[in-house]
Amino acid sequence: MARGASLGQTPSSELVLRLDTTPYVSATVASGMKGIIHILTVIIVEDSPPMQQILIKLVGTEPSLELVAVVDNPADAMTALKKDQPNLVILDLALRAGNGIDLIIDIKKHKPECRVLVFTAYDAEQYRIRSTKAGADWFFSKNRQHRELVESLSNIAAGIIASGKSAPAKETK
Repeated sequence: MARGASLGQTPSSELVLRLDTTPYVSATVASGMKGIIHILTVIIVEDSPPMQQILIKLVGTEPSLELVAVVDNPADAMTALKKDQPNLVILDLALRAGNGIDLIIDIKKHKPECRVLVFTAYDAEQYRIRSTKAGADWFFSKNRQHRELVESLSNIAAGIIASGKSAPAKETK
Protein backbone atom coordinates (compact mmCIF):
# COMPACT_ATOMS: atom_id res chain seq x y z
CA MET A 1 0.00 0.00 0.00
CA ALA A 2 1.25 3.46 -0.87
CA ARG A 3 2.64 5.67 1.84
CA GLY A 4 -0.01 8.04 3.12
CA ALA A 5 -2.84 5.66 2.27
CA SER A 6 -5.35 4.06 4.54
CA LEU A 7 -7.67 1.17 3.87
CA GLY A 8 -10.56 0.22 6.06
CA GLN A 9 -13.97 -1.33 6.07
CA THR A 10 -16.82 0.17 8.04
CA PRO A 11 -19.63 -1.86 9.62
CA SER A 12 -21.86 -0.85 6.69
CA SER A 13 -19.50 -2.64 4.26
CA GLU A 14 -18.13 0.61 2.92
CA LEU A 15 -14.63 0.09 1.63
CA VAL A 16 -12.66 3.28 2.06
CA LEU A 17 -9.32 4.07 0.46
CA ARG A 18 -7.88 7.49 1.05
CA LEU A 19 -4.64 8.66 -0.49
CA ASP A 20 -3.25 11.93 0.82
CA THR A 21 -3.02 13.47 -2.64
CA THR A 22 -5.75 11.55 -4.50
CA PRO A 23 -9.33 12.79 -4.22
CA TYR A 24 -12.00 10.11 -4.24
CA VAL A 25 -15.71 9.60 -4.30
CA SER A 26 -17.74 6.87 -2.71
CA ALA A 27 -20.06 4.94 -4.99
CA THR A 28 -22.29 1.94 -4.65
CA VAL A 29 -21.07 -0.93 -6.79
CA ALA A 30 -23.07 -3.84 -8.22
CA SER A 31 -22.54 -6.05 -5.16
CA GLY A 32 -24.12 -3.42 -2.94
CA MET A 33 -20.80 -2.66 -1.27
CA LYS A 34 -19.45 0.84 -1.31
CA GLY A 35 -16.36 1.47 -3.39
CA ILE A 36 -14.08 4.24 -4.50
CA ILE A 37 -14.24 5.78 -7.95
CA HIS A 38 -11.67 8.30 -9.09
CA ILE A 39 -12.96 10.77 -11.62
CA LEU A 40 -10.66 12.38 -14.16
CA THR A 41 -12.02 15.30 -16.12
CA VAL A 42 -11.34 15.41 -19.86
CA ILE A 43 -11.46 18.02 -22.61
CA ILE A 44 -11.45 16.94 -26.25
CA VAL A 45 -9.95 19.37 -28.80
CA GLU A 46 -10.90 18.08 -32.25
CA ASP A 47 -12.35 19.93 -35.24
CA SER A 48 -13.75 16.93 -37.13
CA PRO A 49 -17.35 16.23 -35.97
CA PRO A 50 -17.13 12.49 -36.82
CA MET A 51 -13.88 12.16 -34.86
CA GLN A 52 -15.39 14.17 -31.99
CA GLN A 53 -18.19 11.61 -31.80
CA ILE A 54 -15.72 8.71 -31.78
CA LEU A 55 -13.70 10.30 -28.96
CA ILE A 56 -16.85 11.17 -26.98
CA LYS A 57 -17.94 7.52 -27.15
CA LEU A 58 -14.45 6.34 -26.26
CA VAL A 59 -14.21 8.59 -23.20
CA GLY A 60 -17.73 7.51 -22.24
CA THR A 61 -16.68 3.85 -22.06
CA GLU A 62 -14.11 4.52 -19.33
CA PRO A 63 -15.86 4.88 -15.94
CA SER A 64 -13.04 6.93 -14.41
CA LEU A 65 -13.27 9.63 -17.10
CA GLU A 66 -15.76 12.48 -17.17
CA LEU A 67 -16.00 14.55 -20.33
CA VAL A 68 -16.34 18.23 -19.40
CA ALA A 69 -15.89 19.94 -22.79
CA VAL A 70 -15.55 19.31 -26.51
CA VAL A 71 -14.07 22.19 -28.48
CA ASP A 72 -12.73 22.62 -31.98
CA ASN A 73 -10.08 25.33 -31.66
CA PRO A 74 -7.25 26.42 -29.37
CA ALA A 75 -8.97 29.59 -28.08
CA ASP A 76 -11.99 27.62 -26.86
CA ALA A 77 -9.65 24.94 -25.50
CA MET A 78 -7.87 27.51 -23.31
CA THR A 79 -11.20 28.92 -22.11
CA ALA A 80 -12.36 25.40 -21.19
CA LEU A 81 -9.00 24.65 -19.55
CA LYS A 82 -9.37 27.65 -17.23
CA LYS A 83 -13.08 27.03 -16.56
CA ASP A 84 -13.17 23.24 -16.21
CA GLN A 85 -9.67 22.53 -14.82
CA PRO A 86 -9.31 19.14 -16.59
CA ASN A 87 -6.85 16.41 -15.68
CA LEU A 88 -6.49 15.31 -19.30
CA VAL A 89 -6.75 17.01 -22.70
CA ILE A 90 -7.09 14.84 -25.79
CA LEU A 91 -6.17 16.91 -28.83
CA ASP A 92 -5.49 16.80 -32.53
CA LEU A 93 -2.46 18.61 -33.91
CA ALA A 94 -4.17 19.67 -37.15
CA LEU A 95 -6.84 22.17 -36.22
CA ARG A 96 -8.40 24.51 -38.79
CA ALA A 97 -8.28 27.44 -36.39
CA GLY A 98 -4.87 26.91 -34.83
CA ASN A 99 -1.80 24.84 -34.13
CA GLY A 100 -1.90 21.84 -31.81
CA ILE A 101 1.79 22.13 -30.87
CA ASP A 102 1.29 25.73 -29.72
CA LEU A 103 -1.79 24.60 -27.81
CA ILE A 104 0.23 21.96 -25.94
CA ILE A 105 2.72 24.66 -24.92
CA ASP A 106 -0.11 26.93 -23.72
CA ILE A 107 -1.78 24.12 -21.77
CA LYS A 108 1.46 23.24 -20.00
CA LYS A 109 2.19 26.92 -19.31
CA HIS A 110 -1.21 27.56 -17.68
CA LYS A 111 -1.83 24.16 -16.07
CA PRO A 112 1.40 22.15 -16.01
CA GLU A 113 -0.14 19.24 -14.10
CA CYS A 114 -2.72 18.66 -16.85
CA ARG A 115 -1.85 15.63 -18.98
CA VAL A 116 -1.98 15.95 -22.77
CA LEU A 117 -2.75 13.08 -25.12
CA VAL A 118 -2.20 13.80 -28.81
CA PHE A 119 -4.41 11.82 -31.20
CA THR A 120 -3.60 12.94 -34.72
CA ALA A 121 -3.33 11.92 -38.36
CA TYR A 122 0.06 13.67 -38.43
CA ASP A 123 1.94 10.54 -37.46
CA ALA A 124 5.41 11.32 -38.83
CA GLU A 125 8.18 11.02 -36.25
CA GLN A 126 8.84 14.77 -36.44
CA TYR A 127 5.35 15.47 -35.03
CA ARG A 128 5.82 12.95 -32.26
CA ILE A 129 9.12 14.62 -31.31
CA ARG A 130 7.70 18.15 -31.51
CA SER A 131 4.66 17.12 -29.45
CA THR A 132 6.83 15.55 -26.77
CA LYS A 133 9.13 18.58 -26.64
CA ALA A 134 6.08 20.82 -26.30
CA GLY A 135 4.94 18.77 -23.30
CA ALA A 136 2.61 16.05 -24.62
CA ASP A 137 2.43 13.02 -22.36
CA TRP A 138 1.17 10.54 -24.97
CA PHE A 139 1.05 10.44 -28.77
CA PHE A 140 -1.25 8.21 -30.81
CA SER A 141 -1.69 8.07 -34.57
CA LYS A 142 -5.24 8.13 -35.92
CA ASN A 143 -3.91 6.22 -38.91
CA ARG A 144 -2.28 3.33 -37.10
CA GLN A 145 -2.92 3.40 -33.38
CA HIS A 146 -6.67 3.76 -32.95
CA ARG A 147 -6.93 0.34 -31.30
CA GLU A 148 -3.96 1.07 -29.03
CA LEU A 149 -5.65 4.28 -27.85
CA VAL A 150 -8.80 2.37 -27.00
CA GLU A 151 -6.80 -0.26 -25.10
CA SER A 152 -4.59 2.31 -23.38
CA LEU A 153 -7.18 4.79 -22.14
CA SER A 154 -7.95 2.92 -18.93
CA ASN A 155 -4.22 2.48 -18.24
CA ILE A 156 -3.69 6.18 -18.88
CA ALA A 157 -6.50 7.03 -16.45
CA ALA A 158 -5.05 4.67 -13.85
CA GLY A 159 -1.62 6.25 -14.25
CA ILE A 160 -3.00 9.75 -13.70
CA ILE A 161 -4.93 8.55 -10.66
CA ALA A 162 -1.82 6.86 -9.27
CA SER A 163 0.13 10.09 -9.73
CA GLY A 164 -2.31 11.88 -7.44
CA LYS A 165 -3.55 14.24 -10.14
CA SER A 166 -7.18 13.12 -10.28
CA ALA A 167 -10.11 15.48 -10.13
CA PRO A 168 -11.80 16.80 -7.03
CA ALA A 169 -14.18 14.34 -5.44
CA LYS A 170 -17.56 14.11 -7.14
CA GLU A 171 -20.75 12.56 -5.88
CA THR A 172 -21.88 9.56 -7.92
CA LYS A 173 -25.22 7.79 -7.79
